Amino acid sequence: MARSQSKSRPGSSERDMWSTLLDKVASGKRLPDKKLIVLGGSQESQRDFVDSLAQQQQQKTTRLRKPDQKNAAPPLATRFGLGYTYHNVFDSDHEDMVARLSLYTLTSPDKQYAPLLTRLLTPDAIPNTAAVILLDWAKPWDFIHTLRQWTRLLNLVTSSLDETAQEALQENMSAWQHRRDRDIATSMTDNHTPLPLGPGEHDDPLGLPLLVVCQNAQHIESLEKERGYREAHFDYILQFLRTVLLKHGAGLVYTMPAQPGSLQPLVHHALDINSSPDGPPKHNVVDRDRVLVPPGWDSWGKIRVLREGFDVEGVSRAWGVEIQDLPSTPSSPTQPTTPEAQTAGGAAEPSFVAEQDTTITLYEQQIQNPHPPAPSLPKLEVECTPDQTFLATQAETLDRYRAEDEAAKKAREARRVASGTGGPTSSSNDETGARAMAEHVGPVQFNMGGIQYDADEVIRRLKDRNKPAAAQASPGGVSTPFSPQSPSSNNAQDSSKDLPTENLEAYFASLMKGGRGASAQNSPRPTRDAGV
Repeated sequence: MARSQSKSRPGSSERDMWSTLLDKVASGKRLPDKKLIVLGGSQESQRDFVDSLAQQQQQKTTRLRKPDQKNAAPPLATRFGLGYTYHNVFDSDHEDMVARLSLYTLTSPDKQYAPLLTRLLTPDAIPNTAAVILLDWAKPWDFIHTLRQWTRLLNLVTSSLDETAQEALQENMSAWQHRRDRDIATSMTDNHTPLPLGPGEHDDPLGLPLLVVCQNAQHIESLEKERGYREAHFDYILQFLRTVLLKHGAGLVYTMPAQPGSLQPLVHHALDINSSPDGPPKHNVVDRDRVLVPPGWDSWGKIRVLREGFDVEGVSRAWGVEIQDLPSTPSSPTQPTTPEAQTAGGAAEPSFVAEQDTTITLYEQQIQNPHPPAPSLPKLEVECTPDQTFLATQAETLDRYRAEDEAAKKAREARRVASGTGGPTSSSNDETGARAMAEHVGPVQFNMGGIQYDADEVIRRLKDRNKPAAAQASPGGVSTPFSPQSPSSNNAQDSSKDLPTENLEAYFASLMKGGRGASAQNSPRPTRDAGV
């Protein structure tokens, strides 16, 4: 029994082992937890970014330690809208871990993903969070368009936070300016004098440190050889990026798979991770494929030095309007730089930005897509509606048209009844219309042998002769059908007695059709009718 009790009591070695494990767990929990939100690119480019971020550290770690499963890169989970992976940050000697870096990835700038990012920006996490936007040198003409989409999404996310998180963002911006003054003061004698912000610097802060990473800088050489890009184009791209990023206090870096060394110091500096004793990374705006602009270093004056003629004020002002997702306002005359004019060595000719022009159009006028998307072509396959469905639709359409016609007919009948023109009086209405038309057109007259005839009167009298004698009788005696306009009207009355009774209607009808022609000359002279 005593022996079993002695075995159940822990010895000194066991106590030391458990205390060591507990100390390690406690020290691990005290490590700062940093968050990096990676926006843009594809899953492959995001994987390349994570590998580039850890490549230099892994290379140095493998020299001191044997490669094992612990040093292997963690997988990148991108099956859902918001991907995740992690990265352990070690000190300069690569012995002690100084921070844990959690990376959240998002490939689509859709506004529907804004709630996912909002959950990451808690008041406790905001001071330890930074954002990265990935661009690709394979398509430099999409730089500004992609950058505007992600900037608008970040503005939407930060503006939707609660009051506590908004206060954390304000404190984060104050800490950013304090860090900027600290970095600038390293080369000055007076380390306690804060420098004011320059024009256009940090005008539209996002509340988070922002870095823009232009991947695959090795394509710059192929753009020059295959696409005809010149130094003026690359300078224009760099000036444009630096101008719009200066408004957010953001940093810029060009990376390539063969040289990822400048990426890790910049990210660690943005997250305030002391992993290197060298201090903040050094700027580089001379080498076109190794550009590095630390946050808080740039200014309008430094941007103008790169190449003269670039309108820094106009681009900065237009960008401040566009990122708010508001309609653009009329802008003042600007003078954007064209690569052709810059190559010639002189300033570009002044051009005016219309109200509908934006920074996107200004940028794409100089950096054009060599393969613009083709217009949508008609489909070869046409989707056909089933016969029964089509016939049912047509039947409904015909019924609707029939109902409309019936309603219109009833409305016309109602108007006729209301105006007294419907029913039995329709014939009188037609006669009234005929008289009105006759008055409007006037009498139909023709001349025959110097005598003016009224055709309507002649036809009327011929029709009256066919009526019974009682209805034909006139109290004024026998009247002539000829117009009295002719001076020889009396002679016309006498000559009318010589005209045939049975052929007068056909005779005058032929005259109305053919005039004085063969019908008048060739007709045989009729005998005198005793009844006339």
